[in-house]
Formats: sequence, C-alpha cells, structure tokens
Amino acid sequence: MATRESTTESPAPLPPDHPSRIDAPPATRLNAALDPREMPEIYAMRVTGTCMEPAIPHGSYLKFSAGELPVPGDLVNLFIRPELVAPGRPQALLKRLVMGPPPWVTFPYHEPAGDAGRAVVIVEQLSPLGFHTFRAADLLGMHRCVGIVSPPHVPHVPRDGVAASRGTAVPS
Repeated sequence: MATRESTTESPAPLPPDHPSRIDAPPATRLNAALDPREMPEIYAMRVTGTCMEPAIPHGSYLKFSAGELPVPGDLVNLFIRPELVAPGRPQALLKRLVMGPPPWVTFPYHEPAGDAGRAVVIVEQLSPLGFHTFRAADLLGMHRCVGIVSPPHVPHVPRDGVAASRGTAVPS
C-alpha cells in the first residue's frame, strides 16, 4: 500500500524548475540535512500532503516553536537523523504527539552504552489513521506547532532542504 505523504516547505517562492521544490521530480530534490538547532525560534512552513487531513489540509501554513515543549495532542515537527533517512524520503515529519519522550531526554539524544531501555516517542497520523514509534535516539529534535497562519504573515525559513513523508514539516 502506498504511503500518503505530507510535507511543509518555506513560503518563499522558488522557480518551477528549482531542485528544492517539493513538487519537483524526486530524483532532482536536494537532500540537504536539516538541523533543528539551526531553525529560528518561530518559523512557518506550508503543508504539502494529506496524512494529517482533515485537520490540516494540503496547502495550510503552520507556525512552529523551537522552544516550546510539546505535550500529547500537539502537532509536532519531528526531525529524523539524516543518516537514517532513505534517499528520496523526508527528514522532517508532521505528526500528532501521542506520547513524548521521558523527561530526562533532550535532543539530540544519545542512548547510554549498555542501556537496555529505549526512550521512545509515539505519534499518530490521520489519513490513513496510524501510529508510529520513534526511538528518541533516532531524532534530532521535535518542535511544537503553535498555530495556523495565513501566507502574508509567514516568516521566511532561511535554509534549503526537503521534507516529505507520512506528514512532514521542512524548509525547501
């Protein structure tokens, strides 16, 4: 079964043939690694996908906070470690948080050697309904969605990159 994908991209206009455009053919997309620590305190991205519909329609602009701690029920932008992302897949995912990491986890998180326990994050998507579990050590960060904004008020994200997949948020 094909996976529905949702992405977010910088609202700054790009030429139709620019290789960073989310709607460019997958083979021409840039695979620039994203570091959530480099994101501004508040940033916005455009959703391009359907995995969070009907709550977040394709084309919506979402505003994220790099500093606010998400709680279960919040929409979050998950940043996957780039070395774990398959070619052509997104590094950042837009999902709804079901269970956040334990309180001792700070991102980027590294599991202690010899530790048998695994800190995890559980998220859900809406279309199709499904749950995903991520090891905290596989994430570079998690940013809280703080609202929907209209395009004229969307701040520019100053970095090129690509995101897509089961619901995502990433600059392009």
